[in-house]
Amino acid sequence: MIKKIKNATNNEIVLVGQSIFPNEYYTIQSNEESLLCSNPVLIGYITTGSIIVNDGTNDITDKTSALQYLTDDLPREIFAKPVDNYVLQANSISTAVTAGDTGTFSFKIENYPGELYAAKHVKGGRMFVKNGEYGDYIEIDIVDLDNIFGYGAGLVLKQYCIKMYIDPTTINNLECPFAPGRIPINLYVRCKYHSTGTQNVQVYLNLMVFTKDFDTIVEEESSSSSSM
Repeated sequence: MIKKIKNATNNEIVLVGQSIFPNEYYTIQSNEESLLCSNPVLIGYITTGSIIVNDGTNDITDKTSALQYLTDDLPREIFAKPVDNYVLQANSISTAVTAGDTGTFSFKIENYPGELYAAKHVKGGRMFVKNGEYGDYIEIDIVDLDNIFGYGAGLVLKQYCIKMYIDPTTINNLECPFAPGRIPINLYVRCKYHSTGTQNVQVYLNLMVFTKDFDTIVEEESSSSSSM
């Protein structure tokens, strides 16, 4: 069974270390089928039309048929991921806060090139500060800053942290280990840092963001609410 993929973009695409140049076909070898054909990045490219599947003779232009052709003969256990199988995609945000004031900074939950997730999952984060004081505290919520749900820009969908005092001498853990929050794409994790001291504060927040693999990408398309 011949499986080819064509780069339908004007830019080089790299998949699992393999470069595919614009309008070039690449023949998937039998020893790389399991790794490449189940790769969520490749599936994302196919779904967006950036990559076209070819059966050795003809391009398969229907995306559903293309994905079926690519994966039908693979062992099903490749896709049988447990429900708690998350893939770490940690990221970070930081801001400067004026002494005695409140600083607000936000992190957008979004897809990166080749991804097609309906949502990502946030397990919490770790915060550390420079020049913080005892009495400083934070709030964290999930907010629709771009009005993607149509109820007005700035709509708060969930408060993850109503009020938490910060220890300025250590790393502050803000984690929900047993139930990562499911955040739809294009919403924001927003943090408000309330300074009570006399020095400007530098705030750093490492966010523990996770994705799920191929089966979960398909599953998540049916939901559009935040569970965080």
